[in-house]
Amino acid sequence: MYSKHLGLLWICVIVSGCATASGVANGPNGKPIWFVEGPSAESAFAKAGEKCPSGYNIVGNPTTNNVNNYVITVECK
Repeated sequence: MYSKHLGLLWICVIVSGCATASGVANGPNGKPIWFVEGPSAESAFAKAGEKCPSGYNIVGNPTTNNVNNYVITVECK
């Protein structure tokens, strides 16, 4: 039983991709702007979707940083 729960925990960690998001400011529409980075584009966009459940607009161009994380800045709708 214990190993089953531990396995499920690891699956959740892997699926989430360990993407992080930090709030930067509020944009012109008064909604938050998030700086999001993750080990892949998929994980970064998934985290952006979590932070902005009503959708978002990408601000600037997606890039990679010095540790090859995918980086986007989004403004929630």
